[in-house]
Amino acid sequence: MRLLAWHGTNQAFDRFDPDWLGFANPNEASRAALFLAMREGTAWAYAESAARKLIPDQAAHEARVAELLARAERASRRGAHDLSERLYLEAEEIETRALQAVPAGARVLLCEVALRSPLEVDGTSRAVVTDLGAVLRAARGAGHDGVIIRDIADTPAGAFEPDDHIAVFEPERVRIIEVRLAPEPDPEPAW
Repeated sequence: MRLLAWHGTNQAFDRFDPDWLGFANPNEASRAALFLAMREGTAWAYAESAARKLIPDQAAHEARVAELLARAERASRRGAHDLSERLYLEAEEIETRALQAVPAGARVLLCEVALRSPLEVDGTSRAVVTDLGAVLRAARGAGHDGVIIRDIADTPAGAFEPDDHIAVFEPERVRIIEVRLAPEPDPEPAW
């Protein structure tokens, strides 16, 4: 079964990496599968949510902070406390700027999803709404390669009508076809 579906994010990438599952939504279900929506508008809701939570190129940001902290630790162990303090302050400044950053980088990815044996579930059922992680575990354990969740009302702000979502257990089954970027906001006038 091949489907076209949408994924919302604010990170730039050309393939899905299983290590990043659940990065923007750290819960059991999001860590168990890659989620896509059938409607572009639903994916935009997730992209905008990610832009509020993460800075674009989060991996490079985290690597830079980790590198500064490691250097600060090494400097401290050598007794170079002034250098250590400067490095800690630099890492803290980078983190503070990230926390205060204007949401940016929202994008949706049109994807082709190739599934052989997906389980289809009712997105309005109590089991799906209360413990989607358990539904995904059971589906995977039964040999399904994904779950199609019909008519689930699940967007970050709850602003959209129910949509079909697809949970894919193996991200390599998803191919990115097109990337659509959010328009950049108009700059504030400098009065």
